[in-house]
Amino acid sequence: DSAFNLAIHHAERSRMDHRHGAVLCTKAGHILKSGVNHQRTRCGNTSVPCFHAELATFVSDASPAKNLVLVVCRVTANGRLTYSKPCADCL
Repeated sequence: DSAFNLAIHHAERSRMDHRHGAVLCTKAGHILKSGVNHQRTRCGNTSVPCFHAELATFVSDASPAKNLVLVVCRVTANGRLTYSKPCADCL
């Protein structure tokens, strides 16, 4: 699956301790946006230590769309896929 492979690719590029990549696509598999978690000191008026990959796929979208799929992957420092759980803000 190309969305899954792209999410892995982005996770591998992350410089964070917990490396995540995310891909937003249609149910038919058309990729719309992708993102990676990264260091960030501010998000709006809030100070945050990390900008989540999930949020990176939605930041510039002006209107919500239906029938989309969000694929998120986490990769360990030695390149293995591992478990990941979204935080309460990303749910």
